[in-house]
Amino acid sequence: MDGPHAQDDPRGSYVYPESYVERPMNIVWMDKFFGFDSENISNPPTLLTIGGYTHERARHFRALYPSARIIAYEAMRETYDELTARPLPNAIEIVRNALAPMTGLVEMLRSPQPTSSHIARAAFAQATETVPSRTLADILLRHKLNRVDLLHMNCEGAELGALIEIATDPELRARVKQICVSFHCDHVNAYPPQLRDGIIAALAQHYAVIPGRRSTQFFLFVQCPKM
Repeated sequence: MDGPHAQDDPRGSYVYPESYVERPMNIVWMDKFFGFDSENISNPPTLLTIGGYTHERARHFRALYPSARIIAYEAMRETYDELTARPLPNAIEIVRNALAPMTGLVEMLRSPQPTSSHIARAAFAQATETVPSRTLADILLRHKLNRVDLLHMNCEGAELGALIEIATDPELRARVKQICVSFHCDHVNAYPPQLRDGIIAALAQHYAVIPGRRSTQFFLFVQCPKM
């Protein structure tokens, strides 16, 4: 992938934005697509996770931070029902909404193997379903979140709208301290390369950019203090 990101490196290599302070990090990789900088986590932290293996990652995060506030958004009916049917760690809030560029209703494309909100993955859709949707800004407003220590997104293309929100809204950006996101680069309909790389470049003006441990399809963005 072209763009201002570091090369994938098992030691972890970082690109820092101009006018920001380079500082030590302690990157914790909990699995292939879920990592964060433990030096940039408040106590207690807030995790907002949208789509993709919510149950397992919520448990992992809760084990490290027992007092964390964890909010999980899942649009797929089957996945949401599975999540709410199983015992969850205490104080995990689960909401059935899609992440989208508008608050209201959205036609969600359904995949043969439901794992997340496939609202942009037409090539794999077999049917559609109308689901409630919220923008990232509205999600933070709904839950009265002044700070999100970690925003985790794996929702099949819906991430792009939220990343644009963060890149273009200074107030929202000030609240979101870290972002870990999976770009399924082989699905060009959901992730147009020019748009994807433009968003990474815009975020690199404000966040350190860290490639995934085993895949450059995954990036961690960590907000760094200015000089």
